[in-house]
Amino acid sequence: MTTTGLRRRVSYLAVACFALAACSDSTGNSESDDNTTVDSATDNTEASTDDSTDEGSGSIEAAVEWVRAYTVSTAETATGEPLKIGFATSGDLFPEAVTAADATVAFLNENTGGANGRPVELVHCNLATPEDGTTCGTQFANDDTIVMVVVGQALFGAADFYTAVEGKKPVFTSSPSGVDDFLSTVTVAYAAGALGASFGLADFAINDLASQSIAVLITDDAAGRGGYGLIEPVLASKGAAVTPIFVAPTATAPEVEAALTAIDATNVETLIIGVFEQGCIAAYDALENLGVDSTVTNILAVKPCIGPKVQEHLASLGEDSVVPNGWYFNSFGYNPFVGDVESGVDALGAILESQDAGELRYTVAVDEIVSGIVTMVKHLIASGDDLSFATLDAAIRGFTGPAMAIAGPQACGSAAVFKSVCASRVSIDRYLDGEWIAVHSGDDSIDISPYLAPAG
Repeated sequence: MTTTGLRRRVSYLAVACFALAACSDSTGNSESDDNTTVDSATDNTEASTDDSTDEGSGSIEAAVEWVRAYTVSTAETATGEPLKIGFATSGDLFPEAVTAADATVAFLNENTGGANGRPVELVHCNLATPEDGTTCGTQFANDDTIVMVVVGQALFGAADFYTAVEGKKPVFTSSPSGVDDFLSTVTVAYAAGALGASFGLADFAINDLASQSIAVLITDDAAGRGGYGLIEPVLASKGAAVTPIFVAPTATAPEVEAALTAIDATNVETLIIGVFEQGCIAAYDALENLGVDSTVTNILAVKPCIGPKVQEHLASLGEDSVVPNGWYFNSFGYNPFVGDVESGVDALGAILESQDAGELRYTVAVDEIVSGIVTMVKHLIASGDDLSFATLDAAIRGFTGPAMAIAGPQACGSAAVFKSVCASRVSIDRYLDGEWIAVHSGDDSIDISPYLAPAG
């Protein structure tokens, strides 16, 4: 496939990024000639309950200790002239991105001396329209007080934004979602984002589960159809019969149920759910109405399906499960429900809690925003007094990991096509009967790097 053709297909992901953003897996898994059932896929995985996190590991004190060690911060108090970071995101659509970014900076300034004892300050710019890309990019490029730029979720104007800041400000994208994020040579990303999610779920279905019949529930719009176009060849590469189920972005449970019934989805081995949070709720209700047993049918769901609205919906139904029982979910290496001290997952949660933003936990892309800002401050601290473009750009691109709460090495510039993606790992966890089962987690997360450099 040519780069032009690939760009055309990936571009549809610009809006659907969150429908496919949290699922990801690898090509490094062992293959099986037999159809693998749900049970056999989890025989050798580690089960852990919701309260398995070490006692006290998520406290503010522990978070301060972890962040100071990770960023190599020696200052305790942030004073003096602030170090400014430009923060561009589509805040009207995703206000939680702005809240998470502000909470992270407030935590750093209050507890770990900001960056080298100077407070960190975010300069916000809202990417609400395509024209805002040029406006925000020009604003940041011409502001000599801004030392670097972080992009949150840019659903509008990303290409023009990157053009405006190119060569003038070092850029980092915390939650890549659209074609211009993935193919850009101006920025880099330490999480695989929507792209990794889509490739990862597909790989897990054909390699770990060895599924021979797969249905994909996805939105019936340019974004959904483009996303399906990316993963369909992967799903079909091992001979599986693949059936798309296109539903309206606003589809209700009866509408989803009708779509599932029309293709006899109750008889497929694996169902991949790639929709937004409200779509996850509709899909859950539809599957319950159809009597689909998630211990018989493999249900692979994207990160929105563990979101706060889904949790609230299950609670309103009187369900015991925190998230849909028996489903598989993705992350970028570590399950936020279980936690992990060493990787910084627990510290990440404590950062949000300390700023009264704990309700944002489990919201799509929030983890990546917190992680990204903390790691950018790590680069600022390491650069000392040399805050030149060349020094900071080299630090961001030369980072080899680990990134906070993200598994695997970072290798910026190694992806032949998706040039900005430095990460290559995505994990899969399953929630079953009150326990989380780590199918692929941490060092055992799935390697998606072969998909980031497709041949042809």
